[in-house]
Amino acid sequence: MRQEVFYRKATDGFSKLTDKFGILIQGGNMMRNMKKCTSFLITAFIILGLTACGPKAPAGTAGSNAGASNTPEANAQGANVSESDASASNVPGLSAAETNTPDAQEDVLTAGESVRNTTIHISKDYGGNFSADADVLAPDISSAHIMTAKRMWFDEQKAVSVLFDGKTPQKEAAAADGGISYSDGSASLLLTPGTLYYRTKDCAYYKFPTDSFSADYDINSVGSGLGEVYRQENLGFMTKEEALEAVSLVLNKLSIDVADEVECYAIDSAAMQEQQDKRIKEMSEYMETFGITPADDKSENDPTYGYQTKDKFTSDDDFYRFYFKVVDNNIPITQKTYTTQANERGMEGSVVEVSFSKKGIMELRYSAIYQMQSTDAAAGQLLSAEEALQKAADICNGSNSTDKITVTAADLEYVPTPYNDSYEDVKLVPAWSLTLQYDYAKPAKGEKNDGKTDSYKKIMFINAVTGEEIR
Repeated sequence: MRQEVFYRKATDGFSKLTDKFGILIQGGNMMRNMKKCTSFLITAFIILGLTACGPKAPAGTAGSNAGASNTPEANAQGANVSESDASASNVPGLSAAETNTPDAQEDVLTAGESVRNTTIHISKDYGGNFSADADVLAPDISSAHIMTAKRMWFDEQKAVSVLFDGKTPQKEAAAADGGISYSDGSASLLLTPGTLYYRTKDCAYYKFPTDSFSADYDINSVGSGLGEVYRQENLGFMTKEEALEAVSLVLNKLSIDVADEVECYAIDSAAMQEQQDKRIKEMSEYMETFGITPADDKSENDPTYGYQTKDKFTSDDDFYRFYFKVVDNNIPITQKTYTTQANERGMEGSVVEVSFSKKGIMELRYSAIYQMQSTDAAAGQLLSAEEALQKAADICNGSNSTDKITVTAADLEYVPTPYNDSYEDVKLVPAWSLTLQYDYAKPAKGEKNDGKTDSYKKIMFINAVTGEEIR
């Protein structure tokens, strides 16, 4: 898979970029495949789940500036924003926000330091059926706090000002869940706890050729296989470096801190046309197997039902798709979504997704953004990757599984976990996110085993402080 990862210097906030952003390009294995696991929002506000085997600190936001209150009313006051000289055409909100992070804790990176990713490779046989052949990605830290957090309310007025860029959208009636929405006829904005979703009418046509990728295509990729289809390096209207700079400036003004690494795809018109035509054909054939005659009348018998399509995509439809990780206390919050074993509660990882065309931002989605409420009294010493792998080996070897299990990736991340009955409240726990590949003998019909193997992947979270599995 071709994916591209960019890196920014953290000097003076993340709007200061490296020379051409230090682009790392790889086709199949980027840094550690740099594939991130989450099932992202397929429709406007639904996230699909992935099932997996002290003293109060100053108020701050997981991924945003400190001191923000957790209500729409308080957030309307916003945070102080300092203007920069940076600019880009056709993009709203180009001033860079001040970098505000919670007060530095002992043994934790000081505020303003970048996440210094350390990458190593571990290849080891742990006995039984368990082994590791994994690239390890982690910030250069040895301890971290467990944090109590809440789904944050975005600054309503700031979001409107930045995203509608001087226009005056109409505020819609409040939804039953308290959600706030705006529209000006050409774009809409929805705010709910933990979520900001902005989209223009232009983005409606690209959904069909880009939403057809299953999240299971690659368990570690937020892009869910986009890189296999959309292989352009750059698009004609702007280089990806220029697009990233424009997008970064907008995100910075919205005051949500994101990691230096960025997953990027160049979505070109030719590939969109091919995907649209291919998917219509496949959907039609699928319907015919059930005796359904495909129609083109936008009914339920239409292969494109629920989507808008174009007769012909042109270069004017080209856009970049970016996926960012949110960070808190210099540790990325996982993008992975999982279901708790105890109460089957879906726990959502934090994802920032942006689609950017020659007209500017077409779609911007913050999903599951958390605001820090307090921290543990002392920062816990973190397990090394090797120690986490040994814990995972002990767990898996004790399960009596006959499958061959190989860890293919290990990332140190904050993982949201429940601690009460509130959907909005979580504890952010530093954990090793392990990608486990299960290889098993594939039975043949009428035979015990046909001698072939098949495989699937799961995510295992190992609490980096206690060594226990987060189930």
